[in-house]
Amino acid sequence: MKNLLAMTTALVAMSTAVFAQDSAPTVAITGGVGIEVTEQKDGDFGAKTELSLGVSTSGNASASINLLSTDEGALSIDGWTLGMTKGDSIASIGDQGDIFPDAGLEVVGDDTLADPADNDSIRLVTNDLSLHLGFTDMTDDVTDLSNVQVGYAMGIGGASVNPVIDFNLDSKDTTFGVAGGYTLGDVALGGVMTYGDDIAYEASVAMNGMTAFTNGDADDALQNIGLGWKGDVNGLTLFAEGAYNLDSEDFKPALGMSFSF
Repeated sequence: MKNLLAMTTALVAMSTAVFAQDSAPTVAITGGVGIEVTEQKDGDFGAKTELSLGVSTSGNASASINLLSTDEGALSIDGWTLGMTKGDSIASIGDQGDIFPDAGLEVVGDDTLADPADNDSIRLVTNDLSLHLGFTDMTDDVTDLSNVQVGYAMGIGGASVNPVIDFNLDSKDTTFGVAGGYTLGDVALGGVMTYGDDIAYEASVAMNGMTAFTNGDADDALQNIGLGWKGDVNGLTLFAEGAYNLDSEDFKPALGMSFSF
């Protein structure tokens, strides 16, 4: 653990020495308003609102912070980064998600795939290779890393393939994931497969804003099927989708709209 942290510190220190800011950064302010309607446990349909505001800078040095208000509550931090860029190489630290693949539409889908820990992290990206080092709790102990992820993006025969491996430093568990996609005319084929305790998958086909998917795992190869539509109307993004669980026979619908600026 200490050796891994020392290696990370050295890499970041070298990046700091190399990435000199030689131009003024570009500042961008973004925001959005969204509403999402889903069925609740009592059978009623509830609306979840999200109001977002973000500020970011780009250049050799970069930073970003995103604020989010859910259901008209107080603003909270919904992600932040500090980073440096040199050519095709990027080094960053912050609450920036992870690099493990996921799938699904806006609300439905992504039911069976493995989902490793996602905490504050250090990320190093060069060309198509990504290294993600997640902290257990950065505010409590910056020497305690929770997991390491390594990913690579490649193209094979016109298809995109992105394998990722996650190693949990506490449990010693290893989780594998791979995402792939192939476009043939107006038709886009996609799929994600993960292996942790079991093999799981989600496959999809999309055309003209419509996406159909199915997912399952090693114990039940066909668990959920779903269909969704997403489109833009005069700058307003709309979506409608639903999923059906073949085991429980439950149907999960969702509707939503959002506007970003």
